[in-house]
Amino acid sequence: MNDHIDDPFAVLRRLAGDPQPPSDTEKRALAQLQDAIARETRPPRRVRWGAVAAATIAVAAIAAVAVAFLAPVPSAATLDEVARAARQAAPLEVPTGSFIYQHTESVDLVVRPGSDFGLDVETVAYLLPSRRETWRQSESGFVRTATTVGEPTFFDAATQAAYEQGNGPSMDQVGETIVEQFTNVVDPIADTDWPTDPKALRAAMEQALARGADDRSLDVQLFDLALDILHTATDPQLKATLIEVIADLDLDQVAAGPEGVALAITDPSPPPTRLTATISKDGTLTAASVIWLQPAFGIPADTTIATALHQPPVVVEQLPDR
Repeated sequence: MNDHIDDPFAVLRRLAGDPQPPSDTEKRALAQLQDAIARETRPPRRVRWGAVAAATIAVAAIAAVAVAFLAPVPSAATLDEVARAARQAAPLEVPTGSFIYQHTESVDLVVRPGSDFGLDVETVAYLLPSRRETWRQSESGFVRTATTVGEPTFFDAATQAAYEQGNGPSMDQVGETIVEQFTNVVDPIADTDWPTDPKALRAAMEQALARGADDRSLDVQLFDLALDILHTATDPQLKATLIEVIADLDLDQVAAGPEGVALAITDPSPPPTRLTATISKDGTLTAASVIWLQPAFGIPADTTIATALHQPPVVVEQLPDR
């Protein structure tokens, strides 16, 4: 949805001096593709949420999870334990004709030109919450998404006033439920037959990453891709192997707790950020966030600019009424 919104990191890197920014056409095509294959990183309608409550649900929930975790412990031992538990989990059985259903509550950074709201500034940034439901049937390439957009929160009063007095809510489709349905969709994440040997999986992931342009470190890219794959993975062997790949990355933190493990890795490329994830004991991705590490573009340092709370995938036999 919202294919007119630039990817915020692409915008910020361009403003910071990226010598070869992607074209608007490429960015719109990328946004449409991401919607079509129903990736959750946003990571995504009938209830109009309050601005403060909506934007803080995911942040507060992830903070509550983090409190439950203990001091960092050696990453290899902790993640090896989670990988072993993941391998012993029962696989998700998906009968022919059934759908895999996933539900994510997200808050994301949106960056727009200040002219969109009549402001004499180059860009404005704010946080936009959403709830995204996805129904996927791999054998037919069928995907349905339902995304409910909540009310945003802002970093300054001037942007909020201009947004509310202008056409900001309609641009973001605030308070609406957007239902989209696709057929013959091939998801490059969920529909790839990823290897379940750690070395082979890492090689396949690096090959997939080589097809795109990304100035982040390889470890950060692999961490990000591993979370994308974990989000849709239903095979316990694949989950376990992904965790083994993650264990070999240059992680900042691995903290064990009663519900699983919390991870963090830093991306130093401008603007510097920290990516975090929470993985349950059976290898299921339950939460992720991006934290802004330095002040820039009106956003204070140590601000959580994106969060996602994922419910585990389940099998449903029928689609809900549209």
